[in-house]
Amino acid sequence: MPFFVSLPPFVEAGPNRLLSVFLVFLVAHVPALFLARWTAEDRHLGLRVALLAFGYGWLAFVLLPALVMRAMGGHWADLPTSVPVLLMAFAVLAPIQLIGLTWAQMFALRGNGMPIPLDQTDRLVRAGIYVYVCNPMQLCTAATWIVMGALLGNVWITAMAGMTWIFVQGMVRWHHRHDLMVRFPEGWPEYCANVGEWWPRWRP
Repeated sequence: MPFFVSLPPFVEAGPNRLLSVFLVFLVAHVPALFLARWTAEDRHLGLRVALLAFGYGWLAFVLLPALVMRAMGGHWADLPTSVPVLLMAFAVLAPIQLIGLTWAQMFALRGNGMPIPLDQTDRLVRAGIYVYVCNPMQLCTAATWIVMGALLGNVWITAMAGMTWIFVQGMVRWHHRHDLMVRFPEGWPEYCANVGEWWPRWRP
């Protein structure tokens, strides 16, 4: 496998590299092929949203933190083993992750689409968590990284929360909001003016 060997430090070929390639094919490529076909044929919306939510969770909360720790220092072994600490972390993360799952669910149930502009919703989603905050996905991601950073004692994981702000400023405001303004000129301006991006409303 000279191709892999020639790409350090990005790819380090080890003794189990063929098994790793096969595993990546099963857990990433095959689901991606199904997701692409189902999206093109506009069917199995529930499975599409589930695949997207799982893929995003794996990318945001496993792969990216692992890459940051590999580059900047840190390891998953730094997680505390104290049961009270882990229970407290679970109590904090559970509602945050519920918010994260709700944003995907609402797009499927109320919008008949997925939370990416490539698979647009039929309706403007203003139900569920979206009556309280405009960017629940980014809010969930940032809050989770902050908690993970505190658990791992890793300031770089905590600093990743700033990536969500950069994403919102650079992508959401520029691309997504323009897309929503074009597709929903009647409802989007009013919604945007009344629901915040980061600080949830206490009342819908």
